[in-house]
Parts: sequence; structure tokens; C-alpha cells
Amino acid sequence: MLYENLLRKPNISQSLVKELRHEVCPRRIYGVYGLGLPTTPNDSQLRGIYFEYKLTGSCGKSGEPPQEPLQKNGKRYVDFERLDQQAVFFREEIFPHYGIEVLGTDVVVSTGFNHPDTGENIAVKCRLDVLGRVNGRLAVIDIKATADLANGGWRNPLGLDHTQAYFYMWALYQSESLNPEGVMPDFYYVVADWSPRMDYEVIKVEWNNGSFWDVRQAATEAHERMKQMAAEEYPTRPSYQQCQGCPFADTCPDRRQFKEVRVVW
Repeated sequence: MLYENLLRKPNISQSLVKELRHEVCPRRIYGVYGLGLPTTPNDSQLRGIYFEYKLTGSCGKSGEPPQEPLQKNGKRYVDFERLDQQAVFFREEIFPHYGIEVLGTDVVVSTGFNHPDTGENIAVKCRLDVLGRVNGRLAVIDIKATADLANGGWRNPLGLDHTQAYFYMWALYQSESLNPEGVMPDFYYVVADWSPRMDYEVIKVEWNNGSFWDVRQAATEAHERMKQMAAEEYPTRPSYQQCQGCPFADTCPDRRQFKEVRVVW
């Protein structure tokens, strides 16, 4: 065994739900979401983590400030210089203009519900970038950074997957300690562009009557998928993409170090 307690089932999070909608390696999923082992962020994720740290001071799950990579000659990459500028711009201009007030960063919200068929408890856990208020209303503010805002999905937010927004709003709505008034919170994405355009977007996701059922169905399906993988003892189903940043990459005998051949017809 690579680890103990092989059949442990993790809390359901929005990131787990989104991953399980694709083909995944069960062993990687267990390591990341069951054991909470650290993963290595890719270049884009590292820039997002860096921007959030510069904007809010949050160190995220690691608890350590992100390490900025340098060029071989010791100079900074221009991406990080732009993200520094964007952090100052957001803090001094964007947040005040849109009425964004930070109450807390890296806030963990735990809740749950009973399985609609079996009655077993399904635990849900969310980690909020920012708990705050926007124009006086309780809100979740999720911080994003992107290399190309003009050509990405952020320009067409209607086409985005809003699972994260619905999970966070529902979890905070359920929290008596963080939301004693029991109001449905708002949800905002604030998105910074580190391209030469230095653009930004502020996007509000509205809660609707079907959102509650979307959250419950997504969490229930993820719960069932995790039970199935646990029954199979979390086998390896490696791929080059899945192995990148996997906490078991150094010891897994099935690791894929090279990309698979792409077949077209």
C-alpha cells in the first residue's frame, strides 16, 4: 500500500466535483482530496496563486507565500511584474470603486446534507478566496488571473461552468457562524489579465431557484463516484495530464512521463 486508510472518503468540494466530470486517475484523486497531499501548480496556477497573495495576503492551503520563479539570469518575468501592478490597481482602484470590502481570506466553510436515496450524510467543504461585502451585501469574492482575458471564457461568462459559484453561495448560506442572518450571499469573480493589455473583469453570478438542486445533484454524483473508486481501492489510471503535479508521481510505477500520441480521423 502507498498509503493507509485506503477506503477513506473525502469531503465533497466544487473542485472535486469538476474533476470527476472528466476521466481521472482514482489514485491521484484520493491523494489530493482524500489525504490532502500537496500538488505542484502549473505555470498558470502559480500566477493565479501569486496574484491572490499580492492582492489579499492569503497564502492559500499551503500556508506559505508562493515562490516567484526567476529567469536564468536572475531577472523577473514580466508576467509577475504586471501582476504586481494589477494587485495595486485592484486594491486601490477596483475594490473601492465596486464597493468591495474584505472581511476574511482563505475562509473554510463546512456543511452537508443527507443523500436523497440512502439518507447517509454527504459532507461538503468549500474554501473561499475572500469572504466580504459588496456594497454592504454579504458576498464571496473569487480571485482569478489569466494570460488572455480578451480571448478566454471570461469574456462570455454565460458559457462558464458556475458550479463553483453555486457551491460557495449555498455553503455560506448554510453557515450560522459566518452568516448568522441567513441571507443568500452574492458571488463575484474578479479577474486580472497579466497580458500587455492589463485588462480586468468583475462578474456577478446570480443564484436561481434551480441552483440548490444543481449543487445537491453534483455533490451526490461525486459522492457516488468516490464510493465506487473506494470499492475498487483507488486504482491507477494514469495519463500525462493526470500525472502532472500528482503527489504520488515520484513513487507511482504507472506514471506517464510523456504525452500520449494523439489519434485523429
